[in-house]
Order: sequence, then structure tokens, then C-alpha cells
Amino acid sequence: MKKELSEKLKSWLKYLIYISIVFVIAGLIKADYLKVPKVYNYWFLALSFVFLFLGFLLQCLNWYFALKKDYHVTVKDAIISFGLFVFTKYIPGKVFVIIGKAEYISKKYNYKRKNIITRSLDTQLIVLWTGIIIGSITFFFTEETLKFALPLLFLWIFLTLVIFTNLFHNLLIKLIKILFKKEINIPLISFSEVLKILPVFFVYWLVFSAAFWFFASALSPDILEFSAAFSFPLSVTLGIVMLIAPGGIGFREGILAGLLVMLSIDLHGATTISVVSRVWFLFGELFIFGLALVLKYSDKIKK
Repeated sequence: MKKELSEKLKSWLKYLIYISIVFVIAGLIKADYLKVPKVYNYWFLALSFVFLFLGFLLQCLNWYFALKKDYHVTVKDAIISFGLFVFTKYIPGKVFVIIGKAEYISKKYNYKRKNIITRSLDTQLIVLWTGIIIGSITFFFTEETLKFALPLLFLWIFLTLVIFTNLFHNLLIKLIKILFKKEINIPLISFSEVLKILPVFFVYWLVFSAAFWFFASALSPDILEFSAAFSFPLSVTLGIVMLIAPGGIGFREGILAGLLVMLSIDLHGATTISVVSRVWFLFGELFIFGLALVLKYSDKIKK
């Protein structure tokens, strides 16, 4: 019975990967993003991919360090579990991006499923929390600070309260119960625990910011001010918050283009950069997905 259940779970995870890839292809075609832009600086473009791939590796390390204290896993399995399900964010609702990697770890190490899903959700909340902090640097370089920064500040305060206080933490649990008709237990994260793993989350966002700056400058006649770099983590964070759009497709690009225009980049250039950035980012997702496959099947070959 146990073996049969394990095979069913394995099959379910495999279909989840296939479905998510279909969603990302459909989303890109529907949004008409598959266009080739003019490149002004190929060296910057190459560097953008180096930092992009490094950013995805750091994202796997985020997951590894979030698990490390209470659950022994290898860095290799952290990469595999994250990489195999990287495309599940494109399935509307985004719950599978949390569940997929948790299912892999719980199955591989025989840990309690609900505990690993909880830790996966914790990681996602910290990603959002730190993403808003890094992304908000953008507003130090614009004249529209109050208009946009205040709603963002309220969102950050809400996330802070959800992560660190019992009252809002319990409200989140109730909201999940209403939305998904399922009651789950999400333990409160202590600030001291979060503090230990925060550096890798901040480095992760800074590396992605640098990657985007190189990418955006490669598609611009002139090298952009580095302030433009921080618009990317902010748009990604808000794209994650947007539950309806698959992977934030359309929503994230709109936010990014608006931020770039606020930073004095012309509308045409801002639109081109924001739209093509989705395909550029997809190469990073393909990289970590491919690496996860190689690592996973290298184990099978050794066996």
C-alpha cells in the first residue's frame, strides 16, 4: 500500500511539471512576448546571464538554509526540489510552487509533508518580505515616492505582522482555510531564526538586481543608472503577490515598465526591456530546471 501511494505521488509530481511547462508556453504566446530585441552591448548581456544563473542558485540556497536548522537535506536535493518545480509558478494560484518542492523533500527524506510545506511557505514569505525591502530602494530615485511607496509600505508591514505576530499569523491561517477549504498549521517564525538566514535572501535579491541592470543596459543605447536595477525585484515581488496571473505574466511587466518610466527611461525602451525581461528570466528558469534534471538523473546512473 505504501509503495503504491509512493508511485502515485511520483506520478502526480511528474504531471505537475508537465502542466506547469504548458502554462508558461501558453502564457508567453498569449502575451506575445516571443520577440527578438536589438542588443547594444553583448558583453553586458553575457554578464546578465551569469548573474541570472547565480541568482537562481542562490534561490536554491535560500530553500536549503530555510530547511537546514530542523531538517537535514543536501544542497543537491535543495536544487533538485526547487528546480524541478520552478515552472509551477505559472499555474494560476501559485500554490504548487510551494507544494511541489515540499513534496519532493518530504518524499525523499520521509519527513512529515505538512511540516515541509509549512517551511516552504515560510521561505516564500521571507522572499516577499526581503524583495520589498530591496525593491523599495527604487523610490529613493523617483519623484513619485509617496504615491506608490505608501501602499507598498502597508504591504510590507502586513507581511511583517504575518511573519512575526500571532494575531496576523492566525488571520493568514483563517484566510488559507477560506480560500482552499483546508485547515493547516503554520508555526510562527521567531525573529532570531529569520535573522540567521536573512543575509542569503538579501544577497539573492541583490544578485538578481545586478543581473537585470546588465540586461537592461544591454538593450539600451546608453548604460542605465544603477537605480533601475531595484525595479526588478519590486516587480517580481508584486508579480508573486498577484495570485491570478500565471507567474505574474503581464502584471509584472506592467509594473516594471511603469517603474522604469518613473526612472526617466523612455516609454518605448521601458516597454521593450520589461517585455523581453520575461523571456530572459525564462532562460534562468530553464537553467535551474535543466540542472535539477541532470542532478536527479545522475543519481540514477550511479545506482
